[in-house]
Amino acid sequence: INAEYGGIDLRVLCCSLRNIEYTNKSTPKAILKLTDPKCVAIIRNSGSVMLLGSASVSAARAAAELVSRLVRVTLRLTSMHAVKFRVRCIMARFDLQYPIRLDELALNNPAIASYEPESFCGCIVSVRGRLPWSSITQGVVTSTTNELAGGTPFLVSCSIYTSGKVTMTGAHSVREVEAAYRLLVPLIAPHARKQR
Repeated sequence: INAEYGGIDLRVLCCSLRNIEYTNKSTPKAILKLTDPKCVAIIRNSGSVMLLGSASVSAARAAAELVSRLVRVTLRLTSMHAVKFRVRCIMARFDLQYPIRLDELALNNPAIASYEPESFCGCIVSVRGRLPWSSITQGVVTSTTNELAGGTPFLVSCSIYTSGKVTMTGAHSVREVEAAYRLLVPLIAPHARKQR
C-alpha cells in the first residue's frame, strides 16, 4: 500500500512519536509500528508511506489515515495534501490439506513452474489470466497461457510447498487472488501425494 504526503522531517517525527525508529542505511526512513490496525508503516522524507502487514484493504486505508493524522499533528502541518492511496501488492496464504509432489508439478508444467530444491524448498508457479471486463459474478477464463482475449491481465506468483501450503504474491486486488486460486488448484490437484 502506498500513500503520499508532502515532504516531512523524519528526525523531528521520530523524536516526537512512540513506537517509531529512524534508519539511515540506504535511504532515510522512519519505521512506525501501529497496533490498531496492526501493521508497519515505512515513512520516507519525501512523504511517501508504505504499509506492510495489514489484514485487509480497509485496515490499510484506516492505517494510512491514522499515519496521516499522526504526521499532521506531530509536525503541525496545516497545508498537508490529501492522501493518495493505492494497493500495490496483496499476499495470500492457504493450505490445501494434502501433500504435493513438487518435482512432478514442475516436470509436467515447465512453462509456468520452476522447482530447484537446492536453492528454494518450494515450487514457484506463475499464474497468468484475465479478469472479465463485466461484473464480479462472471467466471474467469480457465487458461494459463497468453492466448486470452478481453479483460484485465494479471500475473500472480505462487510458492507451493510439499506440505500443501501455498503463498500467493503479486496480486493487485482480491479478485485477482480469487482468479489465481481458481486457476491454480486444478493445476496442483493431479500432483497430490496419496495418503496411506
